[in-house]
Amino acid sequence: MTKIGRFEVVRRLAMGGMGAIYLARDPRDDRLVAVKIVGASGGDEQIRQRVAREAQLAARLHHPNVIAFVDGGEQDAAA
Repeated sequence: MTKIGRFEVVRRLAMGGMGAIYLARDPRDDRLVAVKIVGASGGDEQIRQRVAREAQLAARLHHPNVIAFVDGGEQDAAA
């Protein structure tokens, strides 16, 4: 099984210019989550700041039709 951090990947949902979004299971509370991975350009400081800002904004959203922001961070490699 492929893992991204603690998350167990179920399948890829989307692929774009900045990276990919995966459907994954969070074993901590046994629920499905979306995990966004920034591609090789993620090392660019401007991209990192953009992704961090996106995470901050997503964490503020509370609406029944918008997924909840669970966690954010950096990881050297997905195993």
